[in-house]
Amino acid sequence: TEAQLALAATWWGLHGHMRVPVPRTPPRLAVGTDQGEVRVFNTETWAIVQSFDQAAEIHDLDFSPDGQRLAVAAGDNAIHLWDWRRGRALAELWGHEAYVRSAQFSPDGTQLVSASGDGTIRIWDTLTLTEREALPPATRHARGAMP
Repeated sequence: TEAQLALAATWWGLHGHMRVPVPRTPPRLAVGTDQGEVRVFNTETWAIVQSFDQAAEIHDLDFSPDGQRLAVAAGDNAIHLWDWRRGRALAELWGHEAYVRSAQFSPDGTQLVSASGDGTIRIWDTLTLTEREALPPATRHARGAMP
C-alpha cells in the first residue's frame, strides 16, 4: 500500500519523491531525495537492490516499460536516464530552462514526456535521445505530464 511505501522510505531515511510502480517482476520502488540520492527497493523484501547518486535534487522518477531504464527528473533542468541495475548513467536530456518536475515514459517506452518549472512540456525520443516536440508554456510551473 502507499502507507507501507511511505513507511519504508522513512525507515531508510529517504525524504524525497517516490514513484509507485505498476506491477512488475520483480516488484520494485524507486525513491529519490532532494540530495540527489536514488534507492531502488524490492517491495517484497524491502531490501535495497540498487543505490546511486547524481548531482541534482530529484523531483520525479519513472521506470521504462521494459524495466531496463530509470528516468530521473532533476533540479539541474535535465532528465537523467540510468541503467538502474548497474547504477550507470546512460544519457542526459537537456532543453528545459528550469527544473524538471515530471518525467514519464510512454507505454511502449519509445517516448518520454517531461514537464518543467519553465512551464513547458517536452516530448523526447528515447531511441535517438532527441527532443521531438516542445509545447509552449501555457502557465508557469507545469506540474506533470502523462503520455
